[in-house]
Amino acid sequence: MKFHELLSQFTDEKVLKQLFILYPDQVKNIKGYKFCLKELRKLEPSISDDEIWLEINIDEHDNKFVDVFGKTYEGKDEHFGLDFNLREKWLGDFIAEETLKKFKLIEILAHCLYEMTFWGFTNAKIKKQIKMLGLRNEN
Repeated sequence: MKFHELLSQFTDEKVLKQLFILYPDQVKNIKGYKFCLKELRKLEPSISDDEIWLEINIDEHDNKFVDVFGKTYEGKDEHFGLDFNLREKWLGDFIAEETLKKFKLIEILAHCLYEMTFWGFTNAKIKKQIKMLGLRNEN
């Protein structure tokens, strides 16, 4: 299943409700999340064979957290961050089968929405951050 297919199964209200259950400190950013969801629903997905993965990990203080990352179809052992991906790329990525088995669909959306907005709520903010950090944009 691709991310855009998953997104089409839920209303913005349901996604936001789950997001704020998982990340209650993010309620203050509701306008940004609403804008991002609106933008996601308008964009065309890019073509991608990459996969979105979610895993539960434990930090140095024994706190559980969900790690959201990508893997290429060919390179199952190598993973990479998704926080600099543009929205179209997110939309075109597959959700890993293992992730679909371990997490509720609405939880996957909420964790991904949180991750994709780490650097900002728009593609323009992401591009600005990429430029500022001198990174290559491979989207």
